[in-house]
Amino acid sequence: GSVFDFLLNNLGSTRLDDDSFDKAFRRWEGRSAMPSDSFGPRRPDVAEVYFKKGDAHKRKGELDQAVSCYEKSLAIRLDHDGAEDLSAAKLYVALGTAYDDKGDQRKAVDCYEKSLAIKRKILGPEPEAATVDYNNLGVAYRKMGELDKAVEHHEKALRIARKGRGPADLSIGFSCL
Repeated sequence: GSVFDFLLNNLGSTRLDDDSFDKAFRRWEGRSAMPSDSFGPRRPDVAEVYFKKGDAHKRKGELDQAVSCYEKSLAIRLDHDGAEDLSAAKLYVALGTAYDDKGDQRKAVDCYEKSLAIKRKILGPEPEAATVDYNNLGVAYRKMGELDKAVEHHEKALRIARKGRGPADLSIGFSCL
Protein backbone atom coordinates (compact mmCIF):
# COMPACT_ATOMS: atom_id res chain seq x y z
CA GLY A 1 0.00 0.00 0.00
CA SER A 2 0.89 3.63 -0.28
CA VAL A 3 1.60 6.23 2.37
CA PHE A 4 -1.98 7.41 1.80
CA ASP A 5 -3.27 3.89 2.61
CA PHE A 6 -1.12 3.83 5.74
CA LEU A 7 -2.42 7.21 6.94
CA LEU A 8 -6.07 6.35 6.27
CA ASN A 9 -5.61 3.06 8.09
CA ASN A 10 -4.14 4.79 11.14
CA LEU A 11 -6.88 7.41 11.18
CA GLY A 12 -9.54 4.71 10.90
CA SER A 13 -7.93 2.72 13.70
CA THR A 14 -7.77 5.79 15.92
CA ARG A 15 -11.45 6.48 15.29
CA LEU A 16 -12.14 2.88 16.27
CA ASP A 17 -10.17 3.34 19.51
CA ASP A 18 -12.34 6.29 20.52
CA ASP A 19 -15.53 4.36 19.56
CA SER A 20 -16.26 6.61 16.57
CA PHE A 21 -17.25 3.60 14.48
CA ASP A 22 -18.99 5.50 11.70
CA LYS A 23 -15.97 7.77 11.19
CA ALA A 24 -13.66 4.75 11.17
CA PHE A 25 -15.81 3.06 8.52
CA ARG A 26 -15.71 6.16 6.32
CA ARG A 27 -11.91 6.29 6.54
CA TRP A 28 -11.58 2.62 5.69
CA GLU A 29 -14.09 2.86 2.85
CA GLY A 30 -11.96 5.65 1.40
CA ARG A 31 -8.92 3.44 1.68
CA SER A 32 -10.49 0.48 -0.06
CA ALA A 33 -11.72 2.75 -2.87
CA MET A 34 -8.22 4.04 -3.63
CA PRO A 35 -6.73 3.23 -7.04
CA SER A 36 -5.61 -0.37 -6.87
CA ASP A 37 -2.43 -2.12 -7.78
CA SER A 38 -2.32 -5.27 -9.89
CA PHE A 39 -4.48 -7.19 -7.38
CA GLY A 40 -7.47 -4.88 -7.81
CA PRO A 41 -10.19 -5.09 -5.15
CA ARG A 42 -8.71 -8.33 -3.83
CA ARG A 43 -5.44 -6.75 -2.73
CA PRO A 44 -4.04 -7.41 0.76
CA ASP A 45 -4.68 -3.91 2.10
CA VAL A 46 -8.38 -4.31 1.32
CA ALA A 47 -8.30 -7.55 3.32
CA GLU A 48 -6.96 -5.55 6.26
CA VAL A 49 -9.79 -3.02 5.87
CA TYR A 50 -12.35 -5.83 6.04
CA PHE A 51 -10.57 -7.29 9.07
CA LYS A 52 -10.72 -3.96 10.92
CA LYS A 53 -14.33 -3.42 9.92
CA GLY A 54 -15.08 -6.89 11.27
CA ASP A 55 -13.45 -5.97 14.57
CA ALA A 56 -15.50 -2.78 14.73
CA HIS A 57 -18.74 -4.64 14.03
CA LYS A 58 -17.82 -7.22 16.66
CA ARG A 59 -17.20 -4.50 19.24
CA LYS A 60 -20.60 -3.02 18.42
CA GLY A 61 -22.23 -6.44 18.86
CA GLU A 62 -23.09 -6.68 15.15
CA LEU A 63 -21.93 -10.25 14.85
CA ASP A 64 -23.44 -11.11 11.45
CA GLN A 65 -21.68 -8.09 9.91
CA ALA A 66 -18.46 -9.03 11.71
CA VAL A 67 -18.60 -12.56 10.28
CA SER A 68 -19.26 -11.17 6.80
CA CYS A 69 -16.27 -8.82 6.99
CA TYR A 70 -13.96 -11.51 8.39
CA GLU A 71 -15.05 -13.93 5.65
CA LYS A 72 -14.34 -11.32 2.96
CA SER A 73 -10.95 -10.61 4.46
CA LEU A 74 -10.14 -14.31 4.71
CA ALA A 75 -11.18 -14.94 1.10
CA ILE A 76 -8.83 -12.19 -0.11
CA ARG A 77 -5.97 -13.45 2.07
CA LEU A 78 -6.42 -17.04 0.93
CA ASP A 79 -6.56 -15.92 -2.70
CA HIS A 80 -3.47 -13.72 -2.34
CA ASP A 81 -1.29 -15.54 0.23
CA GLY A 82 -2.58 -19.10 0.14
CA ALA A 83 -3.89 -21.32 2.90
CA GLU A 84 -0.56 -21.65 4.67
CA ASP A 85 -0.02 -18.10 5.87
CA LEU A 86 -0.11 -16.74 9.41
CA SER A 87 -2.40 -13.88 8.37
CA ALA A 88 -5.01 -16.53 7.47
CA ALA A 89 -4.54 -18.10 10.91
CA LYS A 90 -5.21 -14.70 12.51
CA LEU A 91 -8.40 -14.36 10.47
CA TYR A 92 -9.58 -17.85 11.39
CA VAL A 93 -9.21 -16.91 15.07
CA ALA A 94 -11.18 -13.68 14.57
CA LEU A 95 -13.88 -15.50 12.62
CA GLY A 96 -13.98 -18.23 15.27
CA THR A 97 -14.47 -15.75 18.10
CA ALA A 98 -17.30 -14.09 16.19
CA TYR A 99 -18.99 -17.46 15.67
CA ASP A 100 -18.39 -18.28 19.34
CA ASP A 101 -20.01 -14.99 20.38
CA LYS A 102 -22.97 -15.85 18.12
CA GLY A 103 -23.33 -19.16 19.96
CA ASP A 104 -22.20 -21.28 17.01
CA GLN A 105 -19.43 -23.20 18.74
CA ARG A 106 -19.20 -25.87 16.01
CA LYS A 107 -18.18 -23.26 13.45
CA ALA A 108 -15.89 -21.64 16.02
CA VAL A 109 -14.13 -24.97 16.62
CA ASP A 110 -13.70 -25.44 12.87
CA CYS A 111 -12.05 -22.01 12.60
CA TYR A 112 -9.78 -22.55 15.61
CA GLU A 113 -8.71 -25.95 14.24
CA LYS A 114 -7.82 -24.35 10.89
CA SER A 115 -5.78 -21.67 12.64
CA LEU A 116 -4.01 -24.29 14.72
CA ALA A 117 -3.21 -26.40 11.65
CA ILE A 118 -1.65 -23.42 9.88
CA LYS A 119 0.45 -22.46 12.90
CA ARG A 120 1.65 -26.03 13.44
CA LYS A 121 2.58 -26.40 9.78
CA ILE A 122 4.53 -23.13 9.69
CA LEU A 123 5.88 -22.89 13.24
CA GLY A 124 6.25 -26.51 14.35
CA PRO A 125 4.23 -29.03 16.37
CA GLU A 126 3.67 -26.93 19.53
CA PRO A 127 4.32 -23.28 18.77
CA GLU A 128 3.74 -20.75 21.51
CA ALA A 129 1.31 -18.98 19.15
CA ALA A 130 -0.95 -22.05 19.41
CA THR A 131 -1.83 -21.29 23.04
CA VAL A 132 -4.59 -18.96 21.82
CA ASP A 133 -6.07 -21.66 19.62
CA TYR A 134 -5.95 -24.35 22.30
CA ASN A 135 -7.49 -21.96 24.82
CA ASN A 136 -10.25 -20.94 22.41
CA LEU A 137 -10.93 -24.58 21.62
CA GLY A 138 -11.20 -25.28 25.34
CA VAL A 139 -13.69 -22.46 25.81
CA ALA A 140 -15.80 -23.58 22.84
CA TYR A 141 -15.84 -27.20 23.96
CA ARG A 142 -16.82 -26.13 27.49
CA LYS A 143 -19.74 -24.14 26.09
CA MET A 144 -20.80 -27.23 24.10
CA GLY A 145 -20.72 -29.32 27.28
CA GLU A 146 -17.77 -31.44 26.08
CA LEU A 147 -15.80 -31.01 29.28
CA ASP A 148 -13.16 -33.69 28.64
CA LYS A 149 -12.18 -32.00 25.38
CA ALA A 150 -12.26 -28.60 27.09
CA VAL A 151 -9.87 -29.74 29.81
CA GLU A 152 -7.59 -31.41 27.25
CA HIS A 153 -7.26 -28.22 25.21
CA HIS A 154 -6.81 -25.94 28.21
CA GLU A 155 -4.07 -28.25 29.51
CA LYS A 156 -2.31 -28.13 26.14
CA ALA A 157 -2.47 -24.34 26.17
CA LEU A 158 -1.05 -24.23 29.68
CA ARG A 159 1.73 -26.73 28.87
CA ILE A 160 2.84 -24.71 25.84
CA ALA A 161 2.65 -21.44 27.78
CA ARG A 162 4.78 -22.88 30.59
CA LYS A 163 7.33 -24.17 28.11
CA GLY A 164 7.52 -20.84 26.30
CA ARG A 165 7.55 -18.54 29.30
CA GLY A 166 8.93 -20.59 32.13
CA PRO A 167 7.43 -21.46 35.51
CA ALA A 168 8.20 -18.06 37.06
CA ASP A 169 5.74 -16.22 34.82
CA LEU A 170 2.86 -15.07 37.04
CA SER A 171 0.46 -14.73 34.13
CA ILE A 172 0.35 -18.52 33.86
CA GLY A 173 -1.03 -18.69 37.39
CA PHE A 174 -3.81 -16.29 36.48
CA SER A 175 -4.85 -18.57 33.60
CA CYS A 176 -5.61 -21.29 36.15
CA LEU A 177 -8.07 -19.16 38.15
